[in-house]
Amino acid sequence: MAYATQTQSLSGNVFAAVSAFFAELSEAGERRRVYNTTYAELALLSARELSDIGLSKANIGAIAYEAAYKYGRF
Repeated sequence: MAYATQTQSLSGNVFAAVSAFFAELSEAGERRRVYNTTYAELALLSARELSDIGLSKANIGAIAYEAAYKYGRF
């Protein structure tokens, strides 16, 4: 009687999945750092300075979000 055995290496798939997880985690952390930095820098500007560049205090969160998540280089 003949037996057929099929072995499959899971180590390659697991490594790829773990690697992808940490890459996504790293990217999310970088995006969050960009958001926080942009927000903090804009928050330091006075209302007059923000007005000079066409922004207001109410726009700071949206601008920081766009910098990190919409127009980021990720």
